[in-house]
Amino acid sequence: MSRLNERPWKVAFVTGCDSTDGIGQALCRELVTRGVLVYATGLSLEAMASLRDSAPKQIRTMVMDVTREHQVQEVIDKVIAEVGGIDILINNAGIGALAPTIEADLSIARRVHEVNFWGTWAVCKAGGRHMAARRRGVIVNIGSMASRGHTPFTTAYNTSKAAVESLTHSLRLELMPYGIAVIYVAPTWCRTAIAANSTMPSDAEWRAGLYGAIQELVLRETKAINAPGAWPPSRIAARIVDAAFHNRPPVEVYGGGQYLALGFLAAWVPRWLRDWVIWHKSGLGHLARLVSTATTGRATATASLPPGDDTCTIAAPADAAGTAAAAAGNF
Repeated sequence: MSRLNERPWKVAFVTGCDSTDGIGQALCRELVTRGVLVYATGLSLEAMASLRDSAPKQIRTMVMDVTREHQVQEVIDKVIAEVGGIDILINNAGIGALAPTIEADLSIARRVHEVNFWGTWAVCKAGGRHMAARRRGVIVNIGSMASRGHTPFTTAYNTSKAAVESLTHSLRLELMPYGIAVIYVAPTWCRTAIAANSTMPSDAEWRAGLYGAIQELVLRETKAINAPGAWPPSRIAARIVDAAFHNRPPVEVYGGGQYLALGFLAAWVPRWLRDWVIWHKSGLGHLARLVSTATTGRATATASLPPGDDTCTIAAPADAAGTAAAAAGNF
């Protein structure tokens, strides 16, 4: 605590701090160790109570829904009125969703974009204007390596983070004349609850869809977030705060389980090879074999019908992928 008396407090504003095992709360705790006054925001004061109590002199909690632009503006204006400015603004609020792209509920996909992308934009807009007026500050937008990995079945999340990446780099150039640094963070696997809390189809919906045969493989891949190599939130939080405090903040920050290998894969490995890896890890290769087998079997059965038998136009129209999905019980 002595550092608080050595210099004026820096002020940080962090969104998405509801989860006790999320990156948001880890960021707040890390910022406290650097002698920062932290405004932690989320949807529930109760969810942030233990965080506030862990450092009551340095952490203040406020309710804010990033999808409500007027509320975002009001909360940030209140912080500015209390302490005069925000030095570090971190957009961490985010949600996930899992579903086959052509079977997804678009209202859920829109909600993912409302939180992850439009919410980030709203906070950047409200906080960035104050920073521009003061001619200083750092904005950190937490995206994901998914913005570049294009993994199947997470299209809503991937596209929202790709939009955040584009927003971040446009904003970085626009705010550069005003002395403001803008950082894009692209983590890989960190041990948070975002995968467990992601909206996804029910078991019945999976079985009824085109990808029921590989449901278990798809869900298994989502658990990689908790694999032995995944980083704890505290580790990625320390890296993010290090970047924000740097004299010349980096444009991008990476971290998380296997981030070097995944970054190399995304940047240097040919698309066809990346697709091959994803194709097999996600179960799509297995599904292709089931579809091929079902299609071949149906074609053979159709060819064996007596010439002129009208039943062939009625008995054979079942969709090949649908047949594969129906085979899920044998998977």
